[in-house]
Amino acid sequence: MFFITELVVLVGESGYGKTTVLKIINRLIKPSSGSVYINGENILAEYVIELRRNIGYVIQQTGLFPHMTVRENIEIIPRLQKKDKTYILDRP
Repeated sequence: MFFITELVVLVGESGYGKTTVLKIINRLIKPSSGSVYINGENILAEYVIELRRNIGYVIQQTGLFPHMTVRENIEIIPRLQKKDKTYILDRP
């Protein structure tokens, strides 16, 4: 199996808009102007649940399930999507 992965990191001081950018990307906030495209597709045209499931991001503190391991937290979405176990374990 072959994966193309891009890693984007937002770094900045408190109040610089990192969380706002992420909320716009996963459509928790509608952009006041402009457009956001992922893989050439306008995010506003995407089904919001699928959009969010296809974006990998790390949720801080209360967004994680404390009774689960890091791996189990990461595997939640592929399991909800009923992905094959081999697919989930082979992911980088």
